[in-house]
Amino acid sequence: MLIKIGYIRDYYPDRRCIINKIDKNVVYTKIKNEDKIREIYRVLRKLKLKKNNPREYNFKSKVKNVDIIHSFNYVCETSMPWISTFETILPRREEILHFHHEISEYKITENVKKDILLIASDNCKKIIALSECNRKIQDEFLKKFDKEIQEKIKRKIIVIKPPQKLLLTKEELIRKFANTKNEIKFLFIGNQFFRKGGEQIINVFNKLIKKYKSKIKLIIISNITPDLEFTRINDGKAKERVIKFINDNEEHIQWYQNLENDKVLEIAKECDVGLLPTFADTYGYSVLEMQAAGMPVITTNVRAMPEINNAGWICKIPINKFGEALYSKEDSLNETKEILEKELERIVREILEDTDIIKKKGLDAYEYISKNHNPIDYGNKLYEIYVNA
Repeated sequence: MLIKIGYIRDYYPDRRCIINKIDKNVVYTKIKNEDKIREIYRVLRKLKLKKNNPREYNFKSKVKNVDIIHSFNYVCETSMPWISTFETILPRREEILHFHHEISEYKITENVKKDILLIASDNCKKIIALSECNRKIQDEFLKKFDKEIQEKIKRKIIVIKPPQKLLLTKEELIRKFANTKNEIKFLFIGNQFFRKGGEQIINVFNKLIKKYKSKIKLIIISNITPDLEFTRINDGKAKERVIKFINDNEEHIQWYQNLENDKVLEIAKECDVGLLPTFADTYGYSVLEMQAAGMPVITTNVRAMPEINNAGWICKIPINKFGEALYSKEDSLNETKEILEKELERIVREILEDTDIIKKKGLDAYEYISKNHNPIDYGNKLYEIYVNA
């Protein structure tokens, strides 16, 4: 049976979770949003002529040349069967985006109610959560609606973990660990540097480079974008301070601003420990990639991190019941930063004092990816959903 799948965008999450995930009996076609006003807003934002219009993930189409629409984060208004993979909550509208945050300022508007009815309708076949954390947030949000709506939507929710191919064979991994290293390479990947804990990494390595010298190397792949939400500074010098530290420590720090993903993965194969001590991430695809290269990873305990990082190290920072870090208020952000920095320093010191742990945890991480994020298994689960839809 040949199934024609319509997708809406070709952004990274869509490529990661939807497009070309099945290599037989499925054809993928990009389709356009027929909501003209929203499309105009999208173009204006892209041209940087409009900034303040809410990015609402709603899709309208009368397309007939596909069998099923599979979106990422979108609610679809269509006569076709549709499925949505989501990373936090559906619907994804501006007025409810902070439902799961510390402050929890949100409003259930008529547009939100309309979207909920679309999800509950027979045309919506499944909504696929990336993690159990996502499912928990969605379940809690559904409590705001009547029982019948809750039950209809809950029956459609399924958790399917994103696919991740192994970057090394088992033989290559064993050879990697067999090569005794005097220098331990830590790898950070992420453009939203400050949101992902980059400043805390810099502060910790500033202390440890002085003590461990030739034993420690930090590789940063990031454009180090300024992020006032997480730096909360007024002088705008955060990026400059980070770059100065990097330049002053070129012997121990290697910095790449922009690299193609293939090159990033090649670097990952040569590194020992991954870093993503993030304040806010809906999932953390880089954690999967680093583990697929046999790297144990240091993360925080936010959102899905404990689900995907059960082989590495976890920095425990203050979180709410949804796994969201407490950073919305100035005092809670400062406290969270301090705790994260102490946790990160403690873990990195432990690794440098007992490097044998890298091999054990690296093998465990590799096996976790092999068993839980197998691309073939992922494709088979999607295909079954498509056939039933």
